[in-house]
Amino acid sequence: MNSDTQPYDTSFVTSPLVKVLVGSEQDQIQFQVHEGLISHQSDFFANALKPDRWAEGDSKVIKLPNEDPEVFHMYLAHLYRPDIAIAAVIARADIPLGQVFVKTCKVYVLAAMLMDEPTKNNFRHEMARLTAPNVLPGANAGPSLIPTTEAIVSIYTGTVDGDPARNLLVNLFTEHGNATNGAALIAEPADNLPQAFLKDLMASLLANRRPSKEV
Repeated sequence: MNSDTQPYDTSFVTSPLVKVLVGSEQDQIQFQVHEGLISHQSDFFANALKPDRWAEGDSKVIKLPNEDPEVFHMYLAHLYRPDIAIAAVIARADIPLGQVFVKTCKVYVLAAMLMDEPTKNNFRHEMARLTAPNVLPGANAGPSLIPTTEAIVSIYTGTVDGDPARNLLVNLFTEHGNATNGAALIAEPADNLPQAFLKDLMASLLANRRPSKEV
């Protein structure tokens, strides 16, 4: 959904409210969302709320016990207000840019799980924006940040091989990684990093390796 080029459709406000229970029992939070909005965005909800297929279609109650309530809250905030910058939905003034990026990754993964391609694409573009040069005041050439282990694990455990977000992370390290901005990653025990990430990174580094000069 591109709010800059399309009028914001509010016809969903007359649709029934769906109750979404997010998180484990001890940390569970209840959300309410208009069926017309979330079913339009998410194929997962569109299928789950079909009354002729699932009980949830009649009860209008969906349980997401394995999801993070904070991440779902940010996801809903973007659905209801796509006209507001994603960073404004996610961030408070005291959150470092790196943590904003991690939260962006987590909403991206949730959107992928919910089969919500428009939101997934919006957050992927935000990931690219946050790592582009000159996002930080006084930034010079190169990315504004290099993803942390938490961001890498989030993307690689929540997406499939070849996902564009995986490619974005690998390309950042291939093109801009060095001993300084990659120090935290270098110090990280290999077991803490997804094997698929290490494999993708090695393949990318080899593919972009400069040919050695013949003696």
